[in-house]
Parts: sequence; structure tokens; C-alpha cells
Amino acid sequence: MAAQPWVSSGLRPVAPPHMPSDVRVWQLEVDCQNGSLRTWLAQLSRDEQERCLRYRRPADRWRYAAAHAALRHLLARRLHIPAEHIAFGFNPFGKPRLANHNTPFFNLSHAGSFVLIALSDHRPVGVDIEAFSPAGAGIHQLFTPDEQRFCSQHPDAAWRIWSGKEAVLKAWGVGIGEHIQAVSVLPTAAGRYAVSFSILAPSIEAWQLPAPMGFVAALALSSAAY
Repeated sequence: MAAQPWVSSGLRPVAPPHMPSDVRVWQLEVDCQNGSLRTWLAQLSRDEQERCLRYRRPADRWRYAAAHAALRHLLARRLHIPAEHIAFGFNPFGKPRLANHNTPFFNLSHAGSFVLIALSDHRPVGVDIEAFSPAGAGIHQLFTPDEQRFCSQHPDAAWRIWSGKEAVLKAWGVGIGEHIQAVSVLPTAAGRYAVSFSILAPSIEAWQLPAPMGFVAALALSSAAY
């Protein structure tokens, strides 16, 4: 399961000045013309291959395979082990984690042809990338009162709030559906988010990330392991 050259060469570090030093983020643009899906699938475990092939749209298969091949490449490089030796488990809410190692913490997200992957040796991490979509107007209904008030004053902030919420909930390691209104995530100056909870939760910090045109992205780090 040797990593193909375009896995490593296609990964671009994302490192805005305000991002903390104990986390690394990479962006990958998936090029369906580069290589073949079969080659990408060869980088994955049997379970990952089966899950990938359950997607009906070819573009979704490509994106899944590329994202998980890139994740394995980064984890293998960090752990100094072959990529095929990496095994994954899941927390009670379904968030992936390493089965045989405590760190690094990791998370990935994809939208359109772009993938984001975040790794941290010290703190649980969540990352999210979202494409702007007119169909997303209904996301306001899932916002907290504070977030709705913020959107009434900043109409273009909805997708940035949503991306921040997703990243925070993923760093927390809980189910998004059950906890979406338990957290308020408001964009602030200097590329950060103000994060607050209505229920007991770990301390979580969040940052806005640079993203390709038409997309927004966010990163979150939790103070507590799950």
C-alpha cells in the first residue's frame, strides 16, 4: 500500500498566522483525471473500499478514496509505520480515531473537489469545509438565538457559522444532529470564533481557515480527549 506520488504532492499545507502551533492542516484538491479509482482504492482497507463503492456518484467515490488515502499517508508519515498497518476505531458517536495509538488526533472533511485533513498530537481536532449553496438557506433554522441574531446583522455569515459549528462538534466528538443547538459559534476578528455551550462541554477553541473561492472552512481544538 505504498502512497502514490500525487497523494503527497497534492497535499498543500494550510497555515494562517492565527492558527495554533500544535495542529497541522492540509488541503487536497481531488483530480479525477489523475490516476484511476482502482489505484486510489488500493491505498485503503477492505472496509474503506466497501464503503467507498457504496457511493453511487463517481465523483463521491473519487473524493472518498482520495481523502482516506491522503489521511493514511499523513498518519503513516507521522507514526513512522506503513500505511497498511493503520487501523481505525470509532468513539460512541461514530467519530473515527486510531485503534492502536493514542495520537495523533485527526479529522477530515470534504466538499466539492476539496478535502481538508487536520492532525494534532495533543488535542482532539475537528475540521470542516463547506461550499456556498443557495439551498442552504434553511440552515438558519438550526442556529441558536445568538447565531440567528448575528446573521440578522451579518447576512453573509451563515455558512461561516455553520462550518464553525461542524468543526466544534467534531472536535467535541459528539453527534451533530443531537447537539447542533447546544453550541453557539460566532465569527470574531482575527480569524477566530467565540464558542459557547448551553450544556456541559469541554473547552473548545475554533478558528476560521482560508478556503478556495466559493467555500468556507473552520478548525476546532478541544481541551479534553474523548
